[in-house]
Amino acid sequence: MGMEGGILHDLYHLAILSSHLICWGASEVTRGVSTIMCSGSSRQGLILVVDDERALRQAIRTLLESEGHQVLEAANGRDALEIVQEHGVRIDLVLLDLQMPEMDGGETLAALRAIDPSIRILLSSGFDTVEILDRVRDQVSGVLSKPFRAAELLRAVQEALAAPRVG
Repeated sequence: MGMEGGILHDLYHLAILSSHLICWGASEVTRGVSTIMCSGSSRQGLILVVDDERALRQAIRTLLESEGHQVLEAANGRDALEIVQEHGVRIDLVLLDLQMPEMDGGETLAALRAIDPSIRILLSSGFDTVEILDRVRDQVSGVLSKPFRAAELLRAVQEALAAPRVG
């Protein structure tokens, strides 16, 4: 797996099988320059990760922080709403799991939109994302299908952060 003139070093091995997420990332060290292979040009931001699975939130947090993002965590929709009310427009993106106990992603999405109609939201789901996207296309910056790899998550985050706020 090495590349000519470079050494492939593992930056992180977050093999989190809960919720079928597997994040694998690596950095290429070539002539003293380290770059994350799975990320393009980065725009850092404050990202709220909302998922009921603690291990999954922590894996995503580790990955996003390794890319220079600041990360807040919420275990459910109610906690997410409190955090958004506290931090307001400082939150650049919400990564929202669709299926959670207490307050599911759909309810949370509607409540987030009521608080801040312009907030960027990236849904993550293990369900059919085409059907979900058809229903909420105008309300979200994108939908990320589980299971996903680190490169897919980072790409979706960068695309969502690059999109203008609506409203």
